[in-house]
This record gives sequence, structure tokens and C-alpha cells, in this order.
Amino acid sequence: MTDLSPIDPERPWIDDPRDAPAAMQWLPSLFDPFGETARLHFTRGWTVLFFTRLLVFLVPVIILSLFSAAGASDPGAMVPPNWFFPLVVLVTALMSAVLHMRRLNDARRSPLWAVIVLVPVMFGMGGLIAGAAQGTQQYQEAVDELNNPAPPPVIDPVAEGEDDAAGDRGEGRGERGDPLDVTEVSAREHAVNTGLSTAQAFWAIPSFIVMLWSLLWVGRLPNGGGLIRDRVAQMEANAAGAE
Repeated sequence: MTDLSPIDPERPWIDDPRDAPAAMQWLPSLFDPFGETARLHFTRGWTVLFFTRLLVFLVPVIILSLFSAAGASDPGAMVPPNWFFPLVVLVTALMSAVLHMRRLNDARRSPLWAVIVLVPVMFGMGGLIAGAAQGTQQYQEAVDELNNPAPPPVIDPVAEGEDDAAGDRGEGRGERGDPLDVTEVSAREHAVNTGLSTAQAFWAIPSFIVMLWSLLWVGRLPNGGGLIRDRVAQMEANAAGAE
């Protein structure tokens, strides 16, 4: 088996010269799908992409909360537009796919496995289309209701008395959300907002599953090929020999 002794006493977790931090090539790792990336370099690149998404999501939320607490008249003007986070997700997903292809090439696995990284984006795009269609339908229904208001109901004194009694008991009344105010937003804005909200919901769970796949399998594949269990066995043997 390959010797997996540490190459740097200060970094005992690095046992391959190709994993040395100084050998990291950022641009090829994120933009050249035809090369190879060592195991530790893959983990570093994946971590940068993950925290990029996290910061782009959290920073606007924090800014919005702070300005809202400070009483700003329009706190939403202080944050990026709502399409900015999906754009970052798409760009980082493509870069992550490149990074996965290089890692799989190095581990002598098929780079086609990297398509899994794009599955959450596909779910998100499906959610965007479905949500936009739903938002368009909601907007049209609100416009129709505004232009063709329902006639006032005929009041039955007996039924009215029963409704009042049921209302006093907390019964017989369904909860409805606030109606859509078509004077505040355009049809396109409502469709886009609804589509983006649905896309994030569709994207979140598959993204978490892919994250586990990346960390627990792709990120653990040995450099140059081989099986994870063989690498673990060799590491345990080296540790036992050092004792």
C-alpha cells in the first residue's frame, strides 16, 4: 500500500504532496473541467463555494433586520435584488460541477457523476417555472375580482344570527390570507417573486442531499484512484505503527 505518513509535522492530516496548500491552483480547479484536483484541494474549493452562498444569503437578511430595527423607511433598498442569490447559486453550481469533475478524474471515476451537482439547480428551475405560473394565475384572479366584483350577498336575518353566534364561539369562519393588491405590484413582479420563492423551496432539500454526497464520497476518494476503505485501513495501520 502507499505510505500515508504526514509530509508536514504541522499539518499531520496532509499525507500527499499534491494536497499541500501551496500547490492549490484556484482558477483551473474552478474553471477547467478537464484537469485533476487532489482531495484536499477539492475540499478547500468546495468550502469556499459553500461559504460564498451562505454569506450571500445571510448578509442581506442581517442588513435588512438591522435597518428595519433602526426604523429605516425603505430597508429593502439596502439589500441586493431578489434575483441576486439565485444567480450566485447558479454560478457556484457550475463552478462546483467543474470542481467535482476534476476530483472524479483524479480519483479515476467517471466525471459524469458531476451531473449530480446540477440536480438541485434543475429542481430550482422547475420550481421557478411552476411558481411563476402560479403567481401569474393569482394575479389574473385578483385583477378579475377587481374588475368584476361579486354582487353583495343577500342577507338572511336568521342565517346572520346563526353566523354571529358561531363567530362568538369561534366556529364557522375560515381563515384567508390578505388579498393581492394589484395596485402595489405588477403582474411580472408578482410572478417573479412567487417563482423565486418556490424555486428556493424546491432547491433546498436536494442541495442538502448533494452536499452530503460531496463530503462523504467525492471528498473522501483517494488521490489517484482506489477505494476509500483501503485508504482508511492504511491510515489506521500507519497510526498503529507510529505508536
